[in-house]
Amino acid sequence: MTLEAARKRAGLARWEVFGFTAVADSNQKGSQGFELGPGLEAALPVLNWNGAAATRERAEVERARARYVAVQHHAAADVRAAHTRHEEAREVLKRWREEVRPLREEELRQAHVLYDAGEQPYLIVLEAERRLLEARGRETDAEAELRRAAARLESSVGSRLACATAMP
Repeated sequence: MTLEAARKRAGLARWEVFGFTAVADSNQKGSQGFELGPGLEAALPVLNWNGAAATRERAEVERARARYVAVQHHAAADVRAAHTRHEEAREVLKRWREEVRPLREEELRQAHVLYDAGEQPYLIVLEAERRLLEARGRETDAEAELRRAAARLESSVGSRLACATAMP
């Protein structure tokens, strides 16, 4: 039950103590025999003010409020966790792009220079190329993880975020 619905029920519980009934009354005192007329029956609370129902409804309002607060806290924690994961993924991708890949490209360039000068065998060039390809593969993995983290963040927030999909 939502918080607003619980509040409405609690308000109605206060009025459930009053009961009104419409009746049709008939008797034999009419000029032509039976006489039919409207009537109203009202139960007025003298000893029973419906305290149990009102207390039950107040408790239901408190339970609904507690569920609402719990959902709010869970949503906020989910957004914080998604944001943290997104920032970590962004930093990992930035490191691969700005530090590791340029280092591997420089290693390959130096391996070619040494091979061309006759100082190293071609195996060194092949090993440098393998490490560069591995670095590019890991950079691609880091980019994919950033995209997944962005999707989780947008899902947690509930809307598209331009900054979440921007690549560093």
